[in-house]
Amino acid sequence: VEDPIGILIVNGFGGIKEAYTDLDTTFALNGRRSISFKPIRKQGFRGRLDIRHRVNPLKLHSQGAYAVMRAVQEEHGIEQFDVAGHSLGGVAGTDVARHHPNLVRSLILMGSAGLEDHNLAVMASRVPAFLRDELVPALPILRERHGSSTIVKEFEYLLESPSRTLTEMIAVSRADITNRVRLVGQLGVMTAALQFNED
Repeated sequence: VEDPIGILIVNGFGGIKEAYTDLDTTFALNGRRSISFKPIRKQGFRGRLDIRHRVNPLKLHSQGAYAVMRAVQEEHGIEQFDVAGHSLGGVAGTDVARHHPNLVRSLILMGSAGLEDHNLAVMASRVPAFLRDELVPALPILRERHGSSTIVKEFEYLLESPSRTLTEMIAVSRADITNRVRLVGQLGVMTAALQFNED
């Protein structure tokens, strides 16, 4: 380990843990304490009734990332994190950094939602190309690397809570985090953004 700061990978929409194995491994091979996690898809009865989750469907993803950070702190003594958020994970990671800047050294936004002028119509128009060019070609690769259960996990992610999947999809398509990212920088968290031409 060359850097004692942990790096937390926050999943994008539809991003099962196995989709980030290569990134996780690369961080580890480069001397980083890398953490990835299975995104939370279900809530308890009280959580489902909590109006804050209906108003902000992305709140659960942020809470899940923060809970992982706290667990890693307690179990492994890692005091601070670099948060690497992909797509929806960029929105969630920004919220974690905004609410807990003392835990976050840097925020790395990788193909993050909310940094460009998009809306539900724009994102909906990208779905066919995403399915054809990204999701469908990725499934056989994931199956080859992690077994057939990977396909099941992807469908579980999408179908375990269809209402959550739909509301998250709408919320992330309308997200605008530019002001929040500026605020995070003002709070002393270093920020960087990697936007991908084909994402």
